[in-house]
Amino acid sequence: MHQDLLVSTVRGLRLKHRCFQVRHQSHPRSVKGFLTVTQVAQRLGLTVHWLYDRIHNGHIQLQKDPTTGLFLFPDQSSTLDQLTQLRAGDIPYVAFGKEYQDA
Repeated sequence: MHQDLLVSTVRGLRLKHRCFQVRHQSHPRSVKGFLTVTQVAQRLGLTVHWLYDRIHNGHIQLQKDPTTGLFLFPDQSSTLDQLTQLRAGDIPYVAFGKEYQDA
């Protein structure tokens, strides 16, 4: 309808399609042996919001890594299996990390 696009519209489209303008945007954080929330969401076809919501309401018990400040999931097939079961409603919660394994 119009010849012009809003800057915010272009920015939103670029981010949605992962076409980044700044170098640090194009190199998402990663930690060997772990998956970030974004990586888990992409592998399972979930939204990042869904995962953060479950972390904050306690259905996913996970602590932030003190070094990176990120929520890091173990990079194992069992991690993805447990989260798939949680999403399906087969289990009420999942716990990751040493502090949860000892409890």
